[in-house]
Amino acid sequence: SEWKDRTFTFKSPLEIPDDPTFKDYSPFYRIHSPIVIDNGSYRCRAGWAGETNPRLNFQNLVAKPRVKDGPQLVGGDIKLADLSKQLARSAFDGNVIFNFDHQEMILDHIFVHLGVDKDKIDHPILFTEPVCNPNYVRKNMSETFFECYGVPSVCYGIDALFSHYHHTAFMDDPPSDALIISSGFTSTHILPVLGNRLQASHIKRLSQGGATISSYGQRLIQTKYPAHRNAISLDRADQIKEEHVYVATNYAKEMESFKGKEADSKSVIFQLEFNLNPAAPVVSEEEEQRRQQARKEQGLKLKEAAAKRRLDQVSDKEDQISMLEEIKILKTTDPEKFKVELEEAGFTTIGQLTKEIAKLKSFVNKAVGAEVQPMEEVEDEDLDLSLLEIPDAELNAEQKKEKKRVRMLKTLQDGKVKAQLKKKEQLEKEEKERAQIEEELKINPEQYLGDLRRRRSAIVEKRDKRLRTNQQSTSGRGTVGKRKRMKAITEVALDENESADAAFGSRDEDWDIYLTMANEDPESEEEREEISRLDALLNKYDTKKAPSGNNLLKPTESEHQIFLSTERIRIPEILFQPNIAGIEQMGVTEAIWHVLNQLKRQDAMSVVKNVFLTGGNVSFPNISQRIIRDIRMIRPVDSVISVEVAEDPMLNAWRGASRWASMGDFDKSCITRKKMDGNWR
Repeated sequence: SEWKDRTFTFKSPLEIPDDPTFKDYSPFYRIHSPIVIDNGSYRCRAGWAGETNPRLNFQNLVAKPRVKDGPQLVGGDIKLADLSKQLARSAFDGNVIFNFDHQEMILDHIFVHLGVDKDKIDHPILFTEPVCNPNYVRKNMSETFFECYGVPSVCYGIDALFSHYHHTAFMDDPPSDALIISSGFTSTHILPVLGNRLQASHIKRLSQGGATISSYGQRLIQTKYPAHRNAISLDRADQIKEEHVYVATNYAKEMESFKGKEADSKSVIFQLEFNLNPAAPVVSEEEEQRRQQARKEQGLKLKEAAAKRRLDQVSDKEDQISMLEEIKILKTTDPEKFKVELEEAGFTTIGQLTKEIAKLKSFVNKAVGAEVQPMEEVEDEDLDLSLLEIPDAELNAEQKKEKKRVRMLKTLQDGKVKAQLKKKEQLEKEEKERAQIEEELKINPEQYLGDLRRRRSAIVEKRDKRLRTNQQSTSGRGTVGKRKRMKAITEVALDENESADAAFGSRDEDWDIYLTMANEDPESEEEREEISRLDALLNKYDTKKAPSGNNLLKPTESEHQIFLSTERIRIPEILFQPNIAGIEQMGVTEAIWHVLNQLKRQDAMSVVKNVFLTGGNVSFPNISQRIIRDIRMIRPVDSVISVEVAEDPMLNAWRGASRWASMGDFDKSCITRKKMDGNWR
């Protein structure tokens, strides 16, 4: 009950809503209102300048179909059900655009859903970009805007500066100096601002962002709960990161607190889904018909492939039949050549050759749909056994070779006959036992099964008793068991007749010496076989067997829970100590120290008075207190430190850009096609 308020379940992935398509384009067209696009590496936001919120806010992805001629989808058009059929890709590598085809598809999506219905985009564009965006990216984006869409002008701006602009827009005396910490999906930037101008030469960039934290959290929990590895998806790691982690103001002290009584109050539990008796999924009639049609089409494809394979096999088999029949004809036309060809083909007798031909013909007839004739029993080749009675001294080389061949074939034939007789006897014995068992089960099944159990128990008890006796008799050098073993070894060593016998080991009794030497009862093998036979009968006919292990181990709630304690602070800590995740980079605090050390003392004292946190990755609880504490540790004691977090870290950048684009002097910040052609390098 004490964990009830701290036990959570993972939310099901919400179905992505369609991006709305607006129909009120005419008023914006008449005044040529600028279009504001905050092009983040995780989400893209777009709308008209002067509005408070963006009209479009979608995940910045493009999905290309796996099948030919399928539709290409962007943003909200990508449904969860379609992700398995689509190849979802981003236009970004890190936080820099590298796939301009995908970016063009995203721009098409924006303009269509904003309701633009003209041949060209007759609106200025305000487009956000990351800090120190490469020149070739800006050049390609400008060419895209001017040549593909015919925009009159375009303005580029840094998202973090727009967020700070929106934050200070309503202040009576906005500060001109600031230290902006912008942490997004793929990276984190430290940006010093002096006199309202960005000090680009002092910027620091770190490669850890929201994606890094989610990935680390997923690996951390999967390592802790390997049995639930598949249940900890990246989406669920995102949920944990966004709702249940917090930044430790003092990491070492907070980790120590999890050893004490406070640990339970700071921990949370996630209950994974499980079902003791899963019900059969309900399938609609339309879905069932679709599945049947898909199975039918798949079956036709498989049949066509099998028919093609069968025709190829038939062709190969027919070639083999022709070759073997030619060899068979040689027996009457050229006996000497027949023997050579027969041996090269891998046969020793004409009977084997005839069987192989009949077997191949049966396969071909079956494959082409002809009536298959039952294979006649082909008799083995009649052997001339008279050679076996003639001494080798009276035979020439050719006759000796033939005698050796006849002896080998006779051995094979005798072995074949013995194997067939043994198999027949075994089948008759099994059939007789089966009939006897069924008869006894009809008369009194309980008595029969009880006899089986008693016989098994008696054999096991007898075996165990013998083993205990043997163990007791082998504890010393002069014990009975040791004397028997030594006697057996001595007899073998001193028996000259037996040692001279080259056939030693060909008889079953010869191997009893090893059983004696190993102190093993010769009947133990028979006992094992009898126990196995009784177990097989009990498993087959005893319906009151104990339930299997799988039925005894039923899943419980506690076995499907994820307990998060120190993980709640370890996951976001990689912003400050990336080395705990194996990332060889400085953390945020060290990056701030480097930036401040590059500034003059007075400038450094000024910017720490206005530290501003923005970006979707600064929403963790206690992050501002942690930044204050870390800066205080690296600054002089008389430093005044103030840290503020953006009102809405996700939307502040777009709102600041929208406000900027609606100002009267916005056009002065834009570049036109003419300026780009004349000044671009």
